Amino acid sequence: MKAVLMGYYGYKNFGDELILISLLNYLQKNYRIHSFWIQTPDPEWLEHWLNTNTKFLDVDTQKIDFFRNSKKFVFDTDVMYFWGGGEVLSGQRSFPFDGWKYPIKHLWSVLTGNFVLLGGVGSDDCLRTKLLYKLILPKASDIILRDQDSLMLSKKYNTESTLYHDFALDVFDRCEEGKVESKNLLVNMNPYVYHKDDFQKIFKIIKEFDGPKYFFPADIGEDTRYWSFLKQRDQDLQLFDRTCKNIQEIYEFFQKADSGVGARVHFLLLLKYLGKDIYPIAYQEKVNKLI
Repeated sequence: MKAVLMGYYGYKNFGDELILISLLNYLQKNYRIHSFWIQTPDPEWLEHWLNTNTKFLDVDTQKIDFFRNSKKFVFDTDVMYFWGGGEVLSGQRSFPFDGWKYPIKHLWSVLTGNFVLLGGVGSDDCLRTKLLYKLILPKASDIILRDQDSLMLSKKYNTESTLYHDFALDVFDRCEEGKVESKNLLVNMNPYVYHKDDFQKIFKIIKEFDGPKYFFPADIGEDTRYWSFLKQRDQDLQLFDRTCKNIQEIYEFFQKADSGVGARVHFLLLLKYLGKDIYPIAYQEKVNKLI
């Protein structure tokens, strides 16, 4: 079977990149797969990321290819689609990125159940989302959820839904521990932080922290611009460029943290995993579900 993975892979998003590595391992172990095809807007970056972190991969990178155009597999009978990895369906995203893109682009696969959903499922509190869930959840070949809330909601539509955990945790478990002194503050902000109180919370924590402070852009494209914005408030705030680091090096950097404030789920999840003090900005329900 050929596994076709479709998520947000290749957008230089820390969480999605962690998930992808663990997801490849999980699929290799649990499905009969002879090759992996990953949809991405940036094959060069994603190939570089995987090759940099082969220590964490159980999959031979020679079995992995990349593509940009999803129509490539329309008439391929030896394909199983694997959609998601993070928050796979969520009404908090705009249409069709809330999950409608799957039946719109792959209606035949949805109707025939030739797909697996992985990750989180958001609340079904609007009509558009309810219609999507009624269409897609009962048809899925497998549904593997990362949190209890997603499981309970998914089971309303498909009782065969299965609870796993966030795939990034599998990667964290494989990182090497080291004895380091905790002394840094890590900061993250993304474009979805809107409320004045959230901004004030971040400003206050940065100002009051007595020690080295680093801005960690979990999403390189979206988050990095906020470093300059925050640096106007505190000239001591430094930028951590994770694009030239591997997972082990990023893990060790987080080990040196005393605490962290931010919005991105996997930025917070790694701090939580390491037992650091965290100050979450809950910009979407997934932050509350996982953090």
